[in-house]
Amino acid sequence: MNPPKFDPNNLKIAHKGFVLASIPLLLGLVFLGCLMYLLNQAEQDAQREVRSQTINYESNLLTQDIIESVSVMSTYALTKQVVYLERYDETQRKANQSHQTLLELVRSNPEQTAMLEHMRGVQKRLNAMLEQLRDSRLGSFGDMNDFANVLGVRQQLQGLVQEYFRENGAFREAEKAELTKRSLNPAQSRLRVKQFVWLGILATVLIGASLVYFFSRSITLRIGTVMDNALRLASKKPLNPALEGTDEIAHLDAIFHTVAGVLDEAALRERAVVDNAVDVICSIDSGNRFMQVSPACKTVWGYAPEELLGRRVMDIVSSDDADKTLAALSHVSESHSSTLCENRVRKIDNTLVDMLWSMYWSAEQKTYFCVAHDITERKAAEDRVKESEATVKLIIESLPVALIISDSQGIVETNNMRTQQMFGYRGNELSGKHLRLLLDVGMDQSDAEFIQTIREKSLGQVSELDALRKDGSHFPVELSVTAFDSRGTPKLLTVALDVTERHEIERMKKEFVQMVSHDLRSPLTSVKGVMSLFHSGLFGAVNEQGKQMLERSESDVDRLVGLIDQLLDLERMQAGKMQIDYEVTDLTSVIERSVSAISFLASKNNIKIETPTNSPEVFADGSKLVQVIVNLLSNAIKFSPPNSTITITCNEIPEFVEVRIRDQGRGIPASLKDRIFERFEQVESADYKQKGGRGLGLAICKAIINSHHGMIGVDSEEGRGSTFWFRIPQPT
Repeated sequence: MNPPKFDPNNLKIAHKGFVLASIPLLLGLVFLGCLMYLLNQAEQDAQREVRSQTINYESNLLTQDIIESVSVMSTYALTKQVVYLERYDETQRKANQSHQTLLELVRSNPEQTAMLEHMRGVQKRLNAMLEQLRDSRLGSFGDMNDFANVLGVRQQLQGLVQEYFRENGAFREAEKAELTKRSLNPAQSRLRVKQFVWLGILATVLIGASLVYFFSRSITLRIGTVMDNALRLASKKPLNPALEGTDEIAHLDAIFHTVAGVLDEAALRERAVVDNAVDVICSIDSGNRFMQVSPACKTVWGYAPEELLGRRVMDIVSSDDADKTLAALSHVSESHSSTLCENRVRKIDNTLVDMLWSMYWSAEQKTYFCVAHDITERKAAEDRVKESEATVKLIIESLPVALIISDSQGIVETNNMRTQQMFGYRGNELSGKHLRLLLDVGMDQSDAEFIQTIREKSLGQVSELDALRKDGSHFPVELSVTAFDSRGTPKLLTVALDVTERHEIERMKKEFVQMVSHDLRSPLTSVKGVMSLFHSGLFGAVNEQGKQMLERSESDVDRLVGLIDQLLDLERMQAGKMQIDYEVTDLTSVIERSVSAISFLASKNNIKIETPTNSPEVFADGSKLVQVIVNLLSNAIKFSPPNSTITITCNEIPEFVEVRIRDQGRGIPASLKDRIFERFEQVESADYKQKGGRGLGLAICKAIINSHHGMIGVDSEEGRGSTFWFRIPQPT
């Protein structure tokens, strides 16, 4: 077995000096110590460089996350699409992770830690405003300021983003200064190494020519390789192959290769971020030509990156926006700040897309760094919002009612055209005025008392009040007030309807009712009396034909008088003047009185009426219930076939007593079940001629039951009869 071959590269430098030159041991030790110091210094500089690049990389990531958070949440505030919330939360998570990484990297530097915490404060304010955008609601009713408020928040966000950029720039400058302060210039480092190397060579020459050759082969050339690797590392060129051996030089060379690997990995991560970004990230030289473009340009603009390199930015910007874009670039380079610019870019297929550019000028590199975000969808959403707002405004302006939006103290903020027409004001005359200027309510009250009075009378309900025009004239209005919040601020929506015409109609109706009551009913009563005298023979004998004519005339007069009585009853009920005498009433007695009143008509039509044997008590006006049951029985008899049965039942249900009257008639179509309780409504138009009646009986029944705080309805199916029912509260 051959012994292992001696390799001087595996021998430590100290050992080489001791073995080869024991005499210059002291010189060799000094040389070695200084060289190790320099090498260690170079290693520390390399580590600081790696740390600095890592800090810059994480800072860039954090800045991109901040920009993306603002962009995504702004888009969500306008579109309300949940996908943007998910992107926003993911971006926030990455931003927090980057911030934590930066804290770990600078924890040994109090100044940089403080700057990072200050950046965190700006980020928190930015996040707070983004959370406001998360809860924003655009297009709220009538408030044209809502959209402007969102844009105001957007402007504040831009201010905070710019502040964050300044803080981030200061942080990076501090890191650069720290690196410069603590690290030697590579040239100086190389110079020192060379000086010590040559000193060693000279010392070695003094010892012996033979040792010079040996040391130059085992140390000097290898150190040259390490130095060359240092230069290559600084210029980002590939390193020489790793040195063989296990000595310190080989170890140092291995460290350089490790550092190079770390830097390459960091560069790959940075490139991956740029290549996978949704927005177009690019750099532009001072001549406005593309230097680098991220692959996103293919998706956004249709151009491959190589198609844009060397081209002027203005070649793809719409000619209408070229001046604006150039002005923004000039402003950034002159002010040494960042800015935002919106323009339109012409895609490769000649279609236009709306873009939002974030521009930053690097004076050192004389380069613009830009991020271009596609805002075509946002612009389209804004156009849709504007169109929707215009439609809503048109609807509001076309409404026949006055709409007034005021603050919670009653100060008018906005109103529609009908308000101005109704109250006699023009333009914005009402803005800033108090609501009491329009309503004659508690004129001696304070503003707060006036608002309280309005709330009590009209909040959530309709009330009739006296209104005031600008000229001092009065007119009646129906007023309704609704309280709502607009971006956390309480508001009042006041709706006023001019009911002057309705009052005039009511006056005419009262006059008509009075005319019917006095000018028709009284003469008809007199006519009926005269007919009765003729029929009794007071004015002589009347032949058979005359008697028939008298009976027919009396029947017509009775029908007219009954119709007039029903009209008068209905008007009294609707006017709230019907007197209801509430008392505990035996429903059995009410049913018996009702059946007795209608028994002649039932017998005439050969109709049988079945009644309950025992009925509960109700709290009601018995005579009014008799009127209801008689009307319902009369209808049931008129529409029931001969030899049929009408059944009356009573049931106790929670808090009510229900009376049901079931017949075996033709039934009622489903489309008419609600309408038949209105005035002058009948199932068929021929019913008036064939069955009689004017369609007022059910309307009267409904009015009576409503006045008892009950309810009335019908269950019916065509061809299978009908069941009319009403419910009256039980005695408490």
